[in-house]
Amino acid sequence: MKTFIKVLFGMLICIFTSAQLVVNNTGQYQNGLWLVKNIFVQDSMIVFWFGPQPQWPNTNQIGAFNGVNTNIGIDTGILMVTAPATDALVGGNAVGPGGPMTDAQLQALQQQMGITGGLFSIARIEFDFISYADSLEFEYVFASKEYQSYTCTSFNDVFGFFLTGPGINGAPANQITTQNIALIPGTNIPVAINTLNGGAPTGGGSAAICLAANPNFVAHSIYFNNNPSGTSYNGATKVLKAVASVQCGNYYRIKLAIANVSDNALNSAVFLRANSFKIPKLEMYHVGNSPGSQIVGDTISESCGAFPIVLKRTFNTQIPLTLKFNLGGTAVPGTDYVAFPDSFVIPAGKVYDTLWITPINNKISQPPRLLSFNLVSSWSPCYQYPLDTVRIWIRDPKPFNAGILNKTGIDTVYCPGDPVTLEVMKTGGEGGTFGWWHDGDTSSTRTFTITGDTTLYFYVTDSCYSDTLILFKELYVDKSNEITIETFDYGICRGEKIQIEANFNGDKPPFTYNWQGGFPQDTRMTVQPADTSVYYFVVTDACGNVMIDSSVVYVYPEPEASFRAEQISFVELAVQMFNNSKNATAYQWDFGDGNSSILTNPKHIYSAPGTYTITLVASNEYGCQDTLIRSINVRRDFLIYIPNSFTPNGDGINDVFKIHAEGIEGYHLQIFNRWGQMVFESFDVNNSWDGSFQNQEAPQGLYLYKITLTLKNDVKEYRSGNIYLIR
Repeated sequence: MKTFIKVLFGMLICIFTSAQLVVNNTGQYQNGLWLVKNIFVQDSMIVFWFGPQPQWPNTNQIGAFNGVNTNIGIDTGILMVTAPATDALVGGNAVGPGGPMTDAQLQALQQQMGITGGLFSIARIEFDFISYADSLEFEYVFASKEYQSYTCTSFNDVFGFFLTGPGINGAPANQITTQNIALIPGTNIPVAINTLNGGAPTGGGSAAICLAANPNFVAHSIYFNNNPSGTSYNGATKVLKAVASVQCGNYYRIKLAIANVSDNALNSAVFLRANSFKIPKLEMYHVGNSPGSQIVGDTISESCGAFPIVLKRTFNTQIPLTLKFNLGGTAVPGTDYVAFPDSFVIPAGKVYDTLWITPINNKISQPPRLLSFNLVSSWSPCYQYPLDTVRIWIRDPKPFNAGILNKTGIDTVYCPGDPVTLEVMKTGGEGGTFGWWHDGDTSSTRTFTITGDTTLYFYVTDSCYSDTLILFKELYVDKSNEITIETFDYGICRGEKIQIEANFNGDKPPFTYNWQGGFPQDTRMTVQPADTSVYYFVVTDACGNVMIDSSVVYVYPEPEASFRAEQISFVELAVQMFNNSKNATAYQWDFGDGNSSILTNPKHIYSAPGTYTITLVASNEYGCQDTLIRSINVRRDFLIYIPNSFTPNGDGINDVFKIHAEGIEGYHLQIFNRWGQMVFESFDVNNSWDGSFQNQEAPQGLYLYKITLTLKNDVKEYRSGNIYLIR
């Protein structure tokens, strides 16, 4: 019936909202004892009300909720509100029944925290139970609309969980006490707005009020949710746990109560997690289905050694617990497993202990044998543990084998960096651990990049660690990767082009090759360097191995042709060549009249006047040449030398005025004094004037000469000027 009620609640609550908190506070959801029995406590716990009916009837201030779409931290449970429970919905602004009201425990809690003010709109749930354990616990969240506006003020809404009975939290077993178990974790301080909040006053409140209630209220803000969503509350605690030590087998009563303080505004609420009010529990299980486990499913191999059966209790740890069990099945003690007693003790102070079962590897081939542990039901005044069973099959061990398959098909790769795919083939065994030794990777098929000779190891260990195989695969890289290149050096003269060439051989085609700066896949390249240059030839094989060689193209020094041509005879038409060339060792002259010479500074006689083109080709020892061309006008001409003074004093030096001339056929010289009187005349160029006139010495002074020359073809040339006679 309880499961049906929960499902029904899940179907009905959608009528209130579909996006945030969902609340149902109608019908049976207004009955506190019904909510406790069907939602709050665990399935097997019995709760009741002992004595007359409680003085508070059904109320719409309590109900059930679904908080999946909120961040309060509790998915489902029951809630208590200081107003109709639907006030907790987003936008809720309901008003409770008012007051003032009275409640002894809540008022005592107010005094403990130093808060005065009347109680309004109290909501209560109260019930009895028998403790079948040494402790109890449940989870809750306290929320309020006062958190962001009245923290550290007198408007301190109050709530508590008041547990009544003997021996609570160490009290004497024969003493009935009432204690509030809604406490800040690790303290005796009640949870309230002024004791657990965001760590600072709000709405004009005073930190002194919070410090008086809880000196550590700032540090305890770690338990506060400053921004709850999906409800109408602007502050809430995180999920807290109410705990208490009790005595097994005794009756207890707990009252859950909450109230507004000083006025009926800004409501508060408590959310209680479903099924969190707990009773003791015993578990028996084997440890398996995990890495390194000795049990796979419910089966154990004979070779796996001892395996554990864990017995765990959640309460009553202060006393030892003796458990009895019956053994059944086809497994034979002493043959299939080591025999052990039929009872087991969990010592006082321990939550769980382990019973170890050791199979025997009897080397007998047989089908699996069943070992059944049947826990015998037991009863005490405090607890009852139900019958439970664990079944384990013991089987023969499985031998296992493994090998490595090279799916690439070759153990020696062609190039460094080539891939090899290996697959580990495993059969049999007990499962367990395996992997590649160098990095722990557990992939059975892997592709490796082989950069050099290597050995790869794979280990396989069964789950019982009774057998381990170490597999290995040796892989190699082909070492035949030689590349040879043949190149040549060259010499050229400046301005020349030349084709350079390389030859190569290698072990691993195909190859890519080229001259740097040249065309791909071409062993030749034409170059024309301005200066001596180095050219590199690069070959790359299929594995990426690179070989480089070079050729040097030397550019030889260039000769510089330079000359001048001078006609040195106008009679025989002789021309002298003056060679000024540099960096040259050989010369070739062309005189432009069909004649040539290889002399350095030749002399050439032309047969006739005219303009001739003279060409000089200067060469060096490398065969480099430079050419210079000049033109010369060769003419047949005369030469005449006329002194400008003479000293006829008889000393034998410059005593006469004499004309020197060549290339003439006629000659006429006349000399005049300053008055125009002719003092000397001659028609023979070999005659000279001795400075006399009419057998007398002519006086010192300036004289005028006039010369008429007759050349070939009766061509006349005239010269005149001054001569100075010095005595």
